[in-house]
Amino acid sequence: METTETNIHLNEIKQKATTAIIVSSDEASSKNLSTVLSNFDLQMTVEEVTVDKLLEYIAEGYDFHLAIIDWDTISKNSPTLIKELALLENDPAIVLVTSSHNPRQIAKMMEAGVNRVVIKGEAWDQDLRISIKQALRIRKLEEQNQNLITSLVEAKEKVEEKNKRLDEFSSTVAHDIRGLLATIIMRIDYVLETDGKNLTTSTKEMLKKAFETGERLTEIVQATYDFARLGREAVVQREINLDELLNDVISDMNLKAGDNISIEFKNLPSVWGNKGLLRRVFTNLISNSIKYTNKKNILIKVKALDAFILNGRKFIKINVEDNGIGIEQEKINRIFGIFWQDPDASIKYEGLGVGLAVVQRIVELHDGEVSVESEPGEFTRFTLTLPTTK
Repeated sequence: METTETNIHLNEIKQKATTAIIVSSDEASSKNLSTVLSNFDLQMTVEEVTVDKLLEYIAEGYDFHLAIIDWDTISKNSPTLIKELALLENDPAIVLVTSSHNPRQIAKMMEAGVNRVVIKGEAWDQDLRISIKQALRIRKLEEQNQNLITSLVEAKEKVEEKNKRLDEFSSTVAHDIRGLLATIIMRIDYVLETDGKNLTTSTKEMLKKAFETGERLTEIVQATYDFARLGREAVVQREINLDELLNDVISDMNLKAGDNISIEFKNLPSVWGNKGLLRRVFTNLISNSIKYTNKKNILIKVKALDAFILNGRKFIKINVEDNGIGIEQEKINRIFGIFWQDPDASIKYEGLGVGLAVVQRIVELHDGEVSVESEPGEFTRFTLTLPTTK
């Protein structure tokens, strides 16, 4: 069978030198298809081949964008051929031309990987033209989508690498500062212990304040050090039963019946992650619910919402809701900042203000996200998105 070239132009697709393959076991039928294509306003190189020749091209890694299959002449070989085409790396558009009206057979071909089916009949050549345009357009969009996904993955990997280096730098700096602070605190304590009697009252008070400030700075540096090392811990992940995890968290808190604290959860799903880190997430959220409240009876509810698929991976949303003091709307976007504490709070609570920053960082290390809704004086609801599969 001879190779013929047909000028074909698709402005919408904007492809140059697109290669198309006509697959047929009958030379007359193949010529007819080639003639039909020549009447279109297209631009591509069209080659007429037999099934054996196409399989040879596939084995050799031949690159083409469109396969037009004459099903009437190669129906016995169609399923195998279509599967071979669908597995090609360049993912060519596949258009099937047939005289058959058998819906079951057509459905089989579509399931195998055919993009469009054209049934020969009145004005079938125009149907073929439209089908080719649609198939190539879909192929182009899929190619653009794949390129976009690849770019996003590469960008994500670069950001993760930069974050890893930043975490290593922060961890190293925090470690060094922690050592220097320990030396300073130790020397102040030594002076107070050995020469305290010889110091004036004002000097002793000043040294005591310096000692307390040093301890506070040590806590902050330690928190920075721990925060920077979260990424290292997140490397080890496995399936985690959330019901069991929450039972462990509550057990560690040593809550008493007289505390009037009720934590409700039931039949939570398993998630994929690092058990130690996720334990910290729920510990921090539940601890905050207990700390930031003005209610005599504290109620905390943990429940799962519907699962969903994102980029081929299954995720679940988990709500952690309390009946505490709530958060003002203008401050919601600031609460995840590391070391942030409400400067307007009427009551000063203990802590460094790193708990929610840690929660957000850990959830992000699990490819998830955390959001918050709140009504001052009524409730605060944190929503965690976590993966349920690897």
